[in-house]
Amino acid sequence: MLIDVHNHSMPGVDDGSQDSDMTFQMLQMAYEEGIRAVILTPHYKSTMSDETTQKRYAAYRKACLMAEKVSPRLKLYLGEELYYDSKMVQRLREGRALTLNGTQYVLAEFPVYVDYPYIRQAVQDLWAAGYLPVLAHIERYEALKKMDRVEELVELGAYIQVNAESVIGKAGFRTKHYLMKLIRKDLVHFVGTDAHNISSRPPQMKACAAYLKKKAGAEKAQMLCSRNAKKILKGEKIGE
Repeated sequence: MLIDVHNHSMPGVDDGSQDSDMTFQMLQMAYEEGIRAVILTPHYKSTMSDETTQKRYAAYRKACLMAEKVSPRLKLYLGEELYYDSKMVQRLREGRALTLNGTQYVLAEFPVYVDYPYIRQAVQDLWAAGYLPVLAHIERYEALKKMDRVEELVELGAYIQVNAESVIGKAGFRTKHYLMKLIRKDLVHFVGTDAHNISSRPPQMKACAAYLKKKAGAEKAQMLCSRNAKKILKGEKIGE
């Protein structure tokens, strides 16, 4: 069973699925890929109004009905991908920004060219506030293309998420090679699809899981594509 921890299939709430028809197609594709649990993570910025969260609960309920039509075995969970800034901890405390499935796990993203100290401070601030930071698609950040920095963030309490397509080479050979180095050193915790549609950014994980099994072993593939994600759903810390 594959679990997707980073997904934009919720209808009409961000730059992902634009309507219910696309959501249904994305969920159907995910199920055909072997995905049985999806955390829906629409983008969130601290400048968004309070109505945003209420609209997302409504969209989430609609998506759950569509998932039931695809298969009763396909389960959806609610979260957000938070565009981190200095107000985000307060937004989380107020319940205006959402954690992953109501747990202490928080999916955070940053500008591509963010300075490394900013990411490090974000990890420290989230951890100090009692949250468990999951850094989204870290292969995108220029500041994290040095392994020692990723190591430091993990030591500070961060969890690392990478995109399935990047692992199998769709972001280029260098990125693929770098991610495999991180994976072999246990510096990656989750693979997600970061799916936005059914064409250019589809909800595909099967090829990545097979590649990881071949290159890093079945145990590692299961950990990155399922087992650690189950910890998120249960609100349990990885390694415990």
